[in-house]
Amino acid sequence: MGNIFAISTLKVSYDDKFNPHFKLGGFWDIFRYFSKNNFTELYRVQADGSINITNNHYEFDTDGRPIKVFKTSDNKTQLFREYTYY
Repeated sequence: MGNIFAISTLKVSYDDKFNPHFKLGGFWDIFRYFSKNNFTELYRVQADGSINITNNHYEFDTDGRPIKVFKTSDNKTQLFREYTYY
């Protein structure tokens, strides 16, 4: 059986801000789980040579915590996630 998902190059960039996902479970999302900071760019070159770039832009509260995440991929930006802190 062939590969379902093959990547030949992967580059992840991070900011220097607090990541609310750090070690909270969600192991399936290694880019959030293992970093104390938020990922800002995911650059992937697939095995077939196609390139996919995903950028995340964050809005932060006065304590430096992310409150909104906007994801841009394929020239489309959308609100991806909102956070509430108690």
